[in-house]
Amino acid sequence: MWIKCSDRLPPLEENSGNSENVLVTDGTNVSIGYFLYDAFGDYRCYNEWDLIPTHWMPLPEPPKEE
Repeated sequence: MWIKCSDRLPPLEENSGNSENVLVTDGTNVSIGYFLYDAFGDYRCYNEWDLIPTHWMPLPEPPKEE
């Protein structure tokens, strides 16, 4: 389920200072990214396409071998 960035952002991992990897979208593109406080204290999303996300969601569980 997609979560609006304006409603809630992913929590920071305890000792790393950034979020776990998540899926992010700008409404058109989807990328894997993570959130981190930048040098100005802004909570910013870093992702492979440099898109500005409107929504995020946790990564799905990988398939299990049978």
